[in-house]
Amino acid sequence: MAKKGTNVMVVSNDDWQAKNDLDTMMEYERICKDPKRKAKVQALAKQKMMAMAAVVAEADED
Repeated sequence: MAKKGTNVMVVSNDDWQAKNDLDTMMEYERICKDPKRKAKVQALAKQKMMAMAAVVAEADED
């Protein structure tokens, strides 16, 4: 029985990064157009920044 061949596509890291960056930019545009989604993202970003600030403050105490 013959084996089924597989196709392997090799993409350079630069090409992959460019596609990923484009996807990120397109998603950003969709988020900006959706006020509810944008508010949730901003709230989460603020929460993460506060958590990081607490870690930095704790490290400064040591």
